[in-house]
Amino acid sequence: MHVALVSLDEDATAEWAVPAGESLGTPVTGLAGELVARGYDVSIVTMCEPTGMTLSYEHESSARLDVLRVGHRESLPNGRLDGLCTSLRARRPDLIHAFGAAAGRVAERVARSLRVPWVWTRRDGAPAQIEGTERFCPAGADRIIVSTSWEVDVLARDGVPRDKCDVVPLSIVGDVRGSYLEPSIANRASRIATVADDTGEGLADLVRALPNLPAAHLTVAWQRSRGGTSAALADLRVLGAQFHVADRISVLPDATPSRVHDALCRADLVAYTPRRDPSLRVVSAAMACGVPALVTSLGGTDELVEHGVTGLCIPPGDPRRIASAVRILDDAPEVRSSMSRASRKRARELFDQARIADGTLESYAAAGAPVAVAVRGGR
Repeated sequence: MHVALVSLDEDATAEWAVPAGESLGTPVTGLAGELVARGYDVSIVTMCEPTGMTLSYEHESSARLDVLRVGHRESLPNGRLDGLCTSLRARRPDLIHAFGAAAGRVAERVARSLRVPWVWTRRDGAPAQIEGTERFCPAGADRIIVSTSWEVDVLARDGVPRDKCDVVPLSIVGDVRGSYLEPSIANRASRIATVADDTGEGLADLVRALPNLPAAHLTVAWQRSRGGTSAALADLRVLGAQFHVADRISVLPDATPSRVHDALCRADLVAYTPRRDPSLRVVSAAMACGVPALVTSLGGTDELVEHGVTGLCIPPGDPRRIASAVRILDDAPEVRSSMSRASRKRARELFDQARIADGTLESYAAAGAPVAVAVRGGR
C-alpha cells in the first residue's frame, strides 16, 4: 500500500535523520519511518526552501520513501496549488493523510479525483484551530485523528460526528524507548524550562511568579514561526525588567526541536501555563524527557498530565498559584523524583512510535484503505 503524508504548515522533515528514520522533527517523519519499516511505501509532501527538492530511498523492507519539498505556503502563487495537486496525484497513493487545514484542502481535491480515502490530523495547538474545523478541513474526510478526547468534544460541538474521530497521540520530539537520566533528588526545583512561540502565551504569568521564587531560573525555548515577529520576546524582556527578574530569565531564540528537547531535559521542572491555546506537543515532550510538568488545565493538557502523579495541573491565569505549585515540588524532591519516573513511564505508554503507527493504521483501515493492521511489515 502507498500512503501520502501531506503537511503544508511546516517543514515535516526538519532535523530528520533519513534514512535512519529517527526523528527530532515532526509527527510526520516519525510516522513515515515506522510505516516504511513495516513495508508501506510512503510519499511525504512538505514545505521547505529551496523549492522543488526531492529525496528518494529504498528501505531494507523493500518499501520506498520519497519526499517532495515545495515552497512555503505564503510564497506560493495561486496556480502553484494546482501544480502541487498534480504532483501528488501523479504518485497515485492508495490513501492520503493530511496534517493541518491547508493539507486538508489539497487532500480532498486529490482524493476525490483519485477516488481514494483520506484521513485528516489537526495540527497540534489551539482550540481556535479546532473550533470551526469543518470550515477549514471539509467534512469529506473519511477519518479524523485527534490527540485527546477533549478535541473530540470540541469537534462534536461543531457538528463533526464523534464516530468519525479516532484518538491517537501525536509522536513527539525525543526517544521514549531509550534510557534517560533521572534527576537527582538532591537538586532543588530551581531550573524551570518552558516553550514559547510568537504569541508569548503564558509567559507573563511565569514572569510574575518569579519574584516569589527567588532561587528559580527560567529558560525559555523560543520557537518563532517563519515570518514571525519578535514583539512578544521584547515584551518578555520589558516584563522581566519591570519585575526585577531579568537576570533570571534566559532565552534560546529560534529554538530547533533538538534544542527544545535539550532544554527540557536539563530542567528540574517544565512549567507550561498558557491561559488559552495550549500546545500538547510541549507537554508530551516534557513527559518524554522524564521531567515533571506544571501545566494549566485546559485544551486536553490534563488528559496527558495526571495531577499529583506525573505533574501538577492548576487553573490558568494565576501567578501566585504557579509559585505555590513550584514551591510544593521544590520542598518535596522525593515526590519530584517519583513524578519523573511516572511521567517517563506514561510517555512510553502513550507515545511509543510503534503504538502510534498501530492506531494510525487502524484509522486508515476504518477509512477504507487496504491495510493489514494486524501484520507488522505487511503491505
